[in-house]
Amino acid sequence: MPPAKNAADLYLVGLADFNPELKWVFPESEQAAQEKRSQKLVDRLNSVIAEIVVNPSLPLPTDAYELLIDTAPAVKIIDRAQEVPDCLFLTGMEPNFKLVHAQAANNLSIRARIELIQAVTPFDFTQAERTLLRYLRLSRDLRPRGCAIVQLVAILLENSVWNELEKHVLPSQQLTSEQCDRLLSIINQHQQTALKFEAEACRVEYIELGNTFDGLKSGRIKTEDLDLDWLARSRINHEMEWSTASRLTKKRLSLIGLPLHEAIQLETAAAEYDSIRDEDVEPNLLSRLVGDKLNHPVVCLFQTASFGEFLEGVCRVRIRLGAMKCVIAIRRYEINHGQWPVDLLPALREAGINSVPIDEYCGEPLRYRIIDGKPVLYSVGRDKKDDGGFVDWKYGEQPGDMIFGIVTPAAKM
Repeated sequence: MPPAKNAADLYLVGLADFNPELKWVFPESEQAAQEKRSQKLVDRLNSVIAEIVVNPSLPLPTDAYELLIDTAPAVKIIDRAQEVPDCLFLTGMEPNFKLVHAQAANNLSIRARIELIQAVTPFDFTQAERTLLRYLRLSRDLRPRGCAIVQLVAILLENSVWNELEKHVLPSQQLTSEQCDRLLSIINQHQQTALKFEAEACRVEYIELGNTFDGLKSGRIKTEDLDLDWLARSRINHEMEWSTASRLTKKRLSLIGLPLHEAIQLETAAAEYDSIRDEDVEPNLLSRLVGDKLNHPVVCLFQTASFGEFLEGVCRVRIRLGAMKCVIAIRRYEINHGQWPVDLLPALREAGINSVPIDEYCGEPLRYRIIDGKPVLYSVGRDKKDDGGFVDWKYGEQPGDMIFGIVTPAAKM
């Protein structure tokens, strides 16, 4: 893709403020100063978000506003990058390649959260909308040719904006029905233009593994580069590495083709990868030699992300997207009627949504009920057990339902 038609080059300049390792996008004479500046900004971002997590009900810390000012030039560059229609980050195709753009985007997600919180003090829907569009576009632009780790960063970025939208923008008493329609339109556009990243991650990981096998065979890559310094290159069973990578990639792609609740239940490929990772690696594997070669595909097994965790991330992002539509439609109904809907479907239909989004954990529609006069929308969660919306799973830390908060305007006053 010619540079003029690829947003990635401009993105990297803007993202450099959010990862010191991106100093190389600047002239050599400026790199030391840029690295220092970027590290300071990242440290400040982490400090501010830690304060917000501890004291979510308090006003934004003073440094949050200063950070928005100090990083505004970088964000303007990112906005310019998004004027270019296409994006492909040329990051190399080996597992040990540093994914500095994804690390920067991960840090940038903190700024996204701060922007959306600021947009309600005072309420500024235009700013909230602009923020939402910017970071959803970035999450989409990360995905082409992105491995599983990059796809998970894109998911994290998405979830950051959904969480703050849900907690801060939707409860505003100044929110209108027309603004709810605009939010739904943004979500629909995001769904229609986003890459189907599940298969993309599997294909990219397979290419990365192949390049790594070839690099190890030629000596261009050393086992120490892969944190496998205990393993001699001569002991790698390249035929087994290739056959395992091919077989398990086919398994992953076949699982992705299933409804997610079935894929998660099977987790065939995940189990085959992850069970070996849990072994006491060095003594166990080095004792399993056939001649002078290992009888285990060590490189393949240890240079790929956990497929179980990846499927879990895919499941959550799909549920989250459907739930956001529901939450906005419920809030829209309350704005128009002065009360919460008794049933979910009428509220969805008034917002132009014909059916209840699917709970990917069980393959059935998301659940909705009124509890103590308050609306509760939820997924049955990983354990697939319907707890009636009473037990929150706390982001998977305990059994329970994946509950989506619908904060009433009165509760925010």
